[in-house]
Amino acid sequence: MCFYDAELLRLRAHTHTDPEARQADLAAVALARRQGATLFELRAVLDDFELRGEPARAALIDAASRIASNNAWPELARAQAQRGASCAEHADAAIVQSHLHARRHRHGSSAGSATRQY
Repeated sequence: MCFYDAELLRLRAHTHTDPEARQADLAAVALARRQGATLFELRAVLDDFELRGEPARAALIDAASRIASNNAWPELARAQAQRGASCAEHADAAIVQSHLHARRHRHGSSAGSATRQY
């Protein structure tokens, strides 16, 4: 078993300028998972998340959840920061939506109404 194969694929992905070629080499995620190389899987998932964003979120959460949270790996801290930043973005979006909804109701307008009553 060659544990470094997944890491080598991940590193090779960084040599590509084309996002599709880079994504192809990020098959390192599946290889690392099959090999039980959790650190290499987490590294590849972080790169995938950086490349694709939201579609890679589930894999990021899954990989990070299989590592003890008190672990001092910088990759784990980076994954937790990505998760925290995303949670904050989702919370901010929900707050904005809530304010817009409340504002519409305060002014007596609805989505289908073009006139306001004063």
